[in-house]
Amino acid sequence: AKAGLLGEEYKEPIDRNYWIEQIAVLSSHGLRVLALCRASLPKDKITPGDQLGPEFVNENPEGPWLTLVGLCAIMDPPRAECVQAIREAHGAGVRVAMITGDHKDTAV
Repeated sequence: AKAGLLGEEYKEPIDRNYWIEQIAVLSSHGLRVLALCRASLPKDKITPGDQLGPEFVNENPEGPWLTLVGLCAIMDPPRAECVQAIREAHGAGVRVAMITGDHKDTAV
């Protein structure tokens, strides 16, 4: 959506490479990145209690249907006690290696 505005007149084709690059830039600073999307659905398409998993988003018979509105980057710093524990380990001569399940670009 152009400038994050709503309405059919603001929709434009998505430039996947642009958005992937923006995500990589934000991730390289250790930020977690969420894509913010929106869509309108007829009420009969879902019912209360439905589990809207990946297949709901990715297996739409009409093809792509979400509108990318923007990105949200979230800082998720280590907890204070983690920083202190690393400081103490360094003071004791221990080499610290942090292991994370994060994406390689956010694990700085």
